[in-house]
Amino acid sequence: MKTTRRCSPVPKTRLCVHTFFNEGKDELIAWFAPHVCKECPCKEQCPVKIQKKKALLKTLLAAEIRKELADPEFRREATSKRAAIEGTISAIKRGQGAGKLSIRGQIKRTLVMGFKTIAHNFQQVA
Repeated sequence: MKTTRRCSPVPKTRLCVHTFFNEGKDELIAWFAPHVCKECPCKEQCPVKIQKKKALLKTLLAAEIRKELADPEFRREATSKRAAIEGTISAIKRGQGAGKLSIRGQIKRTLVMGFKTIAHNFQQVA
């Protein structure tokens, strides 16, 4: 069974040299270093055009994203998810006193926030 490797429309290393949005044509243009694209294992499937001094990618991705964001169903779903997440974070900050921690250090902060999150989950279950 032969597996096909799907590649993203952006080079794997994502080392974009320059980007530009052309409002007239409603397209996003990105330039990449050509040596990066020449070494990519997915260059046969990639929409990037390799030129002498740069590798060029033109896409109408921005227009597609704008259409998706304009869809009322998508916006309602995204808004409800955001409201749920913000409510949970607010409850942890107020209920568990996580607004200002009296400790220093990333490891201690991670442990304390983990315990506060567990405590919040226990409160939700009870």
